Amino acid sequence: MKATCVILSTIITCLFLSAPIPKLSRCANASILKNTALKMKEEGRAMNTRAYRYSVVHFPDAPRTVIGVVYHSGDTKSFMPLGGLGTGTLGMNSRGEFVNQSISNSYRPLPLDPQSCRIEIKSGRTGKWEPLSEWTKTYLAHFPIADYGCGQKESPIKIDLRAFSPFIPDDSRDSATPVALFRFRAHNAGKTAAKIAIRFRWNSPLSEMENGVTSSGNVDGYLRWNLGDIQTGEQMVVPVLFLATNSMRNLHALFRHPHGDITLDENGAFNWENTGRQCLHTSAGGCLSQHGFFLHYTLSGSNTPSRAGDLITGNEPTENLVRVSQTPEKVELKTEDGALAVEVDRGDGVLTYRIRNIGSMPVRNLQLSVYANLEANHTEMDDHGWLDANRGALIVTDSSGAACALASDIPPSAGWCGLWGGTIQRMVENQAIPVSQWSSEENKITSVLSKDSEDVILTQEGEDHSGCTLLAPHEDEVAMEPDYQSHGAISLVQSVILPPGTSRDIRFILAWYYPNAKDSDGKFVGHQYAHWFGNSKEVALYAAKHWKNIQRRTGEWQEKIYDDSHLPNGLKDQLVNSLYSLARNTCWLYDGRFSHSESFIGCPITETIVCRFYGSLATALLFPDLERNTMRQFKHWQRPDGAIPFAFGQGERWNSPYYDTQKVLDSAEFVLMAWRDYTLWKDPAWAKEVFPAVRKALHYATSLNKPGENLPNDDLSMQYYDCWPFHGVSAYTGGVYLAALKAGTAFGALLNDQTFERECAHQFRLSQASYIQRLWTGSYYRLWNDDTTGKRSDTSLAAQLTGQWYASLCGLGDILPRNQMITALRHVAKVNGGDGVWALVNGVTHDGSRDHNGTNGQSDTATLGETWCYAATCYWLDKPNLGSPFVKRLCEDIALRQRDDWGTSWNMDPDTGAMLWGGEYYSDMCVWSLWLAMRH
Repeated sequence: MKATCVILSTIITCLFLSAPIPKLSRCANASILKNTALKMKEEGRAMNTRAYRYSVVHFPDAPRTVIGVVYHSGDTKSFMPLGGLGTGTLGMNSRGEFVNQSISNSYRPLPLDPQSCRIEIKSGRTGKWEPLSEWTKTYLAHFPIADYGCGQKESPIKIDLRAFSPFIPDDSRDSATPVALFRFRAHNAGKTAAKIAIRFRWNSPLSEMENGVTSSGNVDGYLRWNLGDIQTGEQMVVPVLFLATNSMRNLHALFRHPHGDITLDENGAFNWENTGRQCLHTSAGGCLSQHGFFLHYTLSGSNTPSRAGDLITGNEPTENLVRVSQTPEKVELKTEDGALAVEVDRGDGVLTYRIRNIGSMPVRNLQLSVYANLEANHTEMDDHGWLDANRGALIVTDSSGAACALASDIPPSAGWCGLWGGTIQRMVENQAIPVSQWSSEENKITSVLSKDSEDVILTQEGEDHSGCTLLAPHEDEVAMEPDYQSHGAISLVQSVILPPGTSRDIRFILAWYYPNAKDSDGKFVGHQYAHWFGNSKEVALYAAKHWKNIQRRTGEWQEKIYDDSHLPNGLKDQLVNSLYSLARNTCWLYDGRFSHSESFIGCPITETIVCRFYGSLATALLFPDLERNTMRQFKHWQRPDGAIPFAFGQGERWNSPYYDTQKVLDSAEFVLMAWRDYTLWKDPAWAKEVFPAVRKALHYATSLNKPGENLPNDDLSMQYYDCWPFHGVSAYTGGVYLAALKAGTAFGALLNDQTFERECAHQFRLSQASYIQRLWTGSYYRLWNDDTTGKRSDTSLAAQLTGQWYASLCGLGDILPRNQMITALRHVAKVNGGDGVWALVNGVTHDGSRDHNGTNGQSDTATLGETWCYAATCYWLDKPNLGSPFVKRLCEDIALRQRDDWGTSWNMDPDTGAMLWGGEYYSDMCVWSLWLAMRH
């Protein structure tokens, strides 16, 4: 063990540190999985059939040699994010188009206006501005750098664009700079001088507004109209528009000419759960899951407010309403107090509400609220909605570009935008945000032109300094000027005359600053970068001053990966590009806490421990200070009984830990990560600091053992495969526990706690014997065995040796007889990896069929991380030939076939290789264990 620890320490030092540089863990459900699979199939049909391979590409700047895939423009399903650790990111696709952003504290990516956020080129050949997408030919991304090859037929001008953000191992401060840098290198291959101009246009997204004005996720909301007093016999008419389109740009026209088939139920509302279908259908896409209405009013002579309306859900869906008549086109109702008659008429994209006073006295302060649960695109999971003051509407968009809206020809007075599940009650209680507090771009953003030395700087920010800066660093012979015909965007133009055979650089810096991030409860959490900068201009100036240093150090660590002779080319590509998650899914709060989401777009839970058990290895290797940071948070939240939390909170919450979701794993995995970190860092102070929490956590984990069996009882909670029930003792949780006991023994020996060392060693012997007795089949370790019921599952789990994977990673030696484990590895390769699958099938029964006992594909699909870990275990147990074929298959499927390096999912279709559920998933960074294993 000691020798292995020294080797690991040496590797880390040489590669990175020598130079100065309460529900489910996976929120999948059947409909999401089905929709994701259908989307992938549609994308596959649309994608052309080009064959790709790994290429060796040389550059004049670090990294001077890149091994990756050079894609044709538009040929990737995902794209590398630009942005620092915990700063939010920009999405710039393989065509060179800005398509989404999460820099404005949205966490889920929001679409950008392609007209006001774009890069354009003008050459002498055409004399007109053309989008970068019309020039882009190739795309080679190696996180955090994207290299574009650009040119046009019959043009002598060739342009190489390098876009990148800082990512410097062991320098978390510079790696968390909220900036993206762009260097265009233009070359004139012609025989005469040529002029080239590049225009960078950017419209700063608004910062996240107060709770009730914006929302992300399953968005719903309502609009309210204050109609005033209504006399006896008088009628008020409010037409309400339900709009859906495949592009935000087309939404304006729909306000004038709405269209779509809207369904009414018997109460003048609609709930998709009652029928299993949506209630708004348009040829352009978009859908409406639910709609309803509510009235608030006061009867003359009374001081008590009255209300009536449709609650949409529940056993009694209406309040104070009586149905008079119903047809598919119209529903007539009246209030039980006899004051008002309500008629809801269905038109083309419009519901018209006619409210008439049928009582004998005036009705005062009549208010109508109309509710909608809108989805921009039913197959996407990243909706973002806001109350738009300019249009008087609730608008919902997503990263696909689709948009939908709830609006009216009559301006509303107030409204609410929220998440499905709580908004209806707010409507009933008449809680709304006045229009004066809604989002208005014109009122929030101002632009400032300034100069620093010879640089040109444009800043667009709001009153709280939220916004962006576009800076053009000075280059010799390059002319720079702001462009004022930019339709609300800040815009800079740089131009240069190129003599024949010459090259010139044109650089841009895009910096952002959105200091007032909030958690899912609307409470301030902020950004760590606000300690270092006061606005986006300061960020841009810092990046300009340190450009060369940042660029060099960002490239140097990649060169060490690409030069490593132990690694196959496909794995080099995966090691580098898997790190995109450290930008895409991390948060670094103002108070200093750093954390990683399970997946902002797939399952937003903050630091799901069963996912960080796999994925945090990269953080521990590259940014030890941030790994300490997060582990200390787990220590802080440890319960008095020793239990380690499953996560810090659902959504974006850092102060709402919950404990019992997968408690058979949580505490044991904390122990293993604590020892892993010591093994990597060789820091006695860390071991001493974490040891009290380790001791308590391991005692708690042992308390979950099944009586008389000395192994965790899987009936006490879910385990990692939370939609696939295990019973009694299982190979997965039992193996993790065995490895944790080994780590506890090592901690006791290191810190001279002989009592704890002997206790862990004794428990390990008992538990190992029980594990072998109950789970060993002679060929592999069965899935689970329940002594209480006498039942067992002889399914072969691809990840049955996860405990050994971690023990090897931590230098803890073997947790089971080596000959048994090698036999089990061979069985998994043959059975779980048979039939030409692209990755190991999670569960295969004793008769060779796939185990369908789990739901949402957890038992009969392949999990990317488990295949990486299996292969690493093969290398550590000196059987590389068993693991290497699966490394090759999975690398090639991700990069060459799926073209999805920057959107990898938790699981995949083992037969087609298509990514399924859990896009941009935390645990996939466990591929870094292969880097260690192959150097073993």
